[in-house]
Amino acid sequence: MGNEAYYKGDYQKAAQLYQKACDGGEAFGCAILGTSYKNGQGVKQNFSTAKQYYGKACDLGLQLGCDNYRKLNEKGY
Repeated sequence: MGNEAYYKGDYQKAAQLYQKACDGGEAFGCAILGTSYKNGQGVKQNFSTAKQYYGKACDLGLQLGCDNYRKLNEKGY
């Protein structure tokens, strides 16, 4: 559902749906929410918050989350 909103250009709605998925323990939802914060799509851009969501995705076993967490960490966030 979040991807559907995203592809329609409703980034705020997409971010809300990704948040709901992440809160429910969906690793991919956390990773995509991290990307939303990194890019400022639907939410205010915040690299520290992006890193937190990538970290949660990593903790839930998603390698993409681990990779993006590491990249932001290397950039000092």
